[in-house]
Amino acid sequence: MHLVIDNVLPAGTLDSMFEIMFSPEKRFPWYYYNSMVTSDCTDDPFDYQFTHVFSYGGDINSAFFEPVILPLLCYITPGLLLRAKANLQMRTPYQRKTNNHIDIDGFSTGCTAIFYMNTNNGKTIIDDKIEVESIANRLVVFPSRTLHCGASTTDTKFRSVINLNFTGGKFEF
Repeated sequence: MHLVIDNVLPAGTLDSMFEIMFSPEKRFPWYYYNSMVTSDCTDDPFDYQFTHVFSYGGDINSAFFEPVILPLLCYITPGLLLRAKANLQMRTPYQRKTNNHIDIDGFSTGCTAIFYMNTNNGKTIIDDKIEVESIANRLVVFPSRTLHCGASTTDTKFRSVINLNFTGGKFEF
């Protein structure tokens, strides 16, 4: 089971979030991560990404939490936010899929939400059968115990998503 919701945020809010995360003037910190998914760690030169953890385990870890994550939380209205993280993957010469995974080991009762920051030909694949296109301002929500993977973009400079793991709120499966 999954839900796909388009036009989640007002255009001005999305534009503001995009400017904060991708404008050189804002100096948003992206951190190099040596694989797209922890279980990958391959010799593939395209198996890397940049990440920014806004929140983990109930703690806010980023000065950018309020302007970037709060608008999404107002929409989702979670009972408990376990993690909020942004992923930035550079364009690859071929569409590279990550391994199937669950975001947080042992977290099986809540939801995973993926918010797409930009439109590109990358995608999220849920349960090896449902493909969700990367379209800016789209949100896909599914049970946290669901295996999923991402596929890189080949038609834009980058693919960026915000990943939220939470319990409660308006999404119950």
